[in-house]
Amino acid sequence: MKNPLSQKMTILLLSSAVGIGGAGVAGTSFLSQFTPTQINEAKSQPAASQEQVINQFLDEKEGNRLKAYRDGKGIWTICRGVTRIDGKPVREGMIVNQSFCDVVNSQEADKSIAWVRKNVPVKLNIIQEVGIASFCPYNLGADKCRYTNGRKTRFWSYIEQGDIKNACKHIPDWIFDNGKDCRIKSNGCLGQVNRRQQEEYLCLYQMGEAQ
Repeated sequence: MKNPLSQKMTILLLSSAVGIGGAGVAGTSFLSQFTPTQINEAKSQPAASQEQVINQFLDEKEGNRLKAYRDGKGIWTICRGVTRIDGKPVREGMIVNQSFCDVVNSQEADKSIAWVRKNVPVKLNIIQEVGIASFCPYNLGADKCRYTNGRKTRFWSYIEQGDIKNACKHIPDWIFDNGKDCRIKSNGCLGQVNRRQQEEYLCLYQMGEAQ
């Protein structure tokens, strides 16, 4: 699968395998996906932690706002896509500072990773955990990725079977926003298609191995 990630995400992931203190198991087929410049840059920096990877990815996908705004469904949201703080809904007019968002964002990212470790019955590497955590529960929601109209989704059926490869391949099924097909540019939600492709890539990611 062709790498759909940003340059910064690419270097972070590559550093996990070849960076200082990294896994150090990158074979020729794996490295062939990257340019010599990317490889040298990744080798020169410390191996990226899972926290760095998920925070960079969610920053790119969610953005970070210090003033409450309505999301695509009209729900009041703040920081990095957060709709509830301390169990209470974000309200209109709420304004916070960056330090507050840093704490909340970190807590929400940690919750998402913990959910993956609790609910996915297969050992995943740290990058795969990020891919699933971003998709489900962080963006789509834990319930929606498992059941749609009362029926178990193909994604979750494969997860329960321990078939991570096929589960990941169904992440791009979710490319509709409020009934709009996000593949159609004029619907204004093409970013969701890109996000699903990137989450699939992360979900399939094998450190030090070719896709």
